[in-house]
Amino acid sequence: LWWLNGQDSYIPPGVGFSLPGPLAPEAPQDMVMAAGALGQFISISKETGLIMVRQGQLGVFSLAPITFHDEIWSFINRLTEGPSSTVEMDQIDLRVFPNPAREIVRVSGLPACGADLKLRSLDGSILAERSGVAEIPMGQFPSGVYVLEVSVAEGTRHFRIIH
Repeated sequence: LWWLNGQDSYIPPGVGFSLPGPLAPEAPQDMVMAAGALGQFISISKETGLIMVRQGQLGVFSLAPITFHDEIWSFINRLTEGPSSTVEMDQIDLRVFPNPAREIVRVSGLPACGADLKLRSLDGSILAERSGVAEIPMGQFPSGVYVLEVSVAEGTRHFRIIH
């Protein structure tokens, strides 16, 4: 079953009648979602460049819980929003490459004093830290989505890294 977010109403799986509002208020308006049995779903958003896949195990005839899907989007939003830069920081042209990354992620455009780098998992845990350098190793981590936190004197910026 497929749904397009951002509509005036939606019909949840197994209900048979329409409910007002978007399917997932926390998800981007352009998100498309497929839900299946055993708690599985996939959602795709061109706006954010994200594809989210959940392979779960609920009851044999259960569809993935729509509210849980919205909670995941809320968590992703908290990771990618917030006070992550200042006006001065916006003037620094930082670039993170390669992305997707295999072994190492590099940051260019850093001030001469360098930066503090933190690689975080999507739950916010710090997986690796480096100071005064422009790269961080990725090879030892499993494939997935990570957040690279780059801190300089002017502020902090966050980048989504695919590995």
